[in-house]
Amino acid sequence: LIFLPAGYLAAQGPGSRELVILFTHDLHSYFLPHSVLTEDGQSEERGGFAKLAYIIKEQRIYHGNKAIRLDAGDFSMGTLFHTSFMNEASELLLMGQMGYDVTTFGNHDFDFGTQGLARMLRAAKAKGKTLPGIVASNIEVDKKTEEGKALQQAFDEYPVTPYKILERNKVRIGIFGLLGKDAASDTPFAKAIHFTDQVSAAKRVVKTLLKKEKVDMIICLSHSGTYRAAPGEKDKKISEDELLAQKVPEIDVIVSGHTHTVLDKPIKVGKTVIVSSGRYGEHLGILRIYHTRNKPLRVASYELRNITAGIPDDRIVSEEVQIYKDMVNERFLAPYRLS
Repeated sequence: LIFLPAGYLAAQGPGSRELVILFTHDLHSYFLPHSVLTEDGQSEERGGFAKLAYIIKEQRIYHGNKAIRLDAGDFSMGTLFHTSFMNEASELLLMGQMGYDVTTFGNHDFDFGTQGLARMLRAAKAKGKTLPGIVASNIEVDKKTEEGKALQQAFDEYPVTPYKILERNKVRIGIFGLLGKDAASDTPFAKAIHFTDQVSAAKRVVKTLLKKEKVDMIICLSHSGTYRAAPGEKDKKISEDELLAQKVPEIDVIVSGHTHTVLDKPIKVGKTVIVSSGRYGEHLGILRIYHTRNKPLRVASYELRNITAGIPDDRIVSEEVQIYKDMVNERFLAPYRLS
């Protein structure tokens, strides 16, 4: 395992094409900024979808068709805003407004049950707005049950697919999504669903992407996680996404969700680069790479941009969040005189 040094810079060579991967995971319905304790014990405001949207748009304008906007799951469950999950699909609609290209499911996205997830996907589709693609490569639905049939129909209509192909800066990119073993063990309400082994699923999808789809590059949105020992503690285990990179070396980039890990530097396993940006939209990950056909990608720069109070709000996303805030106040807080 190799940690890339801070400030690592790779010069662009002949035939190389620049790409910029903007990434989050574990947003958990944190639409509004929230307070966090800094290392020196001070309270600081972080996150907020409107501020995150502003930085995503800024990066998109700056990098143009080189930018990809990705999320590695658990976009729901964590604040009162998730109460609008089934009927309003607020998380996916806001992510669509923020410009996300692709996301995947985390374990908490199944917390409203199979029927709740199906209702949410249908609600998102019915709104008729721009939505992020959803990739889920190791989910098997039991179509013999009524719940399974309803979920499969919602998957087909949205659609939820095993992988998605994007082209950026003349690079053909295959993106797929996994839910890991630890995350799968925490899905008590996911009836009529079976999560297959993520390594076996990854090998199957990677083969399809390379042989059939002829992609130049592969990105995995993995809700499996990385493990970092505390200072002075030796690593007691190798995390699921590091094992995935070892066993499926054809993957170029893994965006690692589930464990809420903040990787100040990417982890490199073989040629695979693993990145992770924490939780609740407190950071936007920015990975800038150079891709050269038939060669390992080269990291040009890596940054976790802090989403702080000084960042302006994106006006449209701010207005949308306010609508959902009013909805929560009216439906859930006002009856108890808490709004």
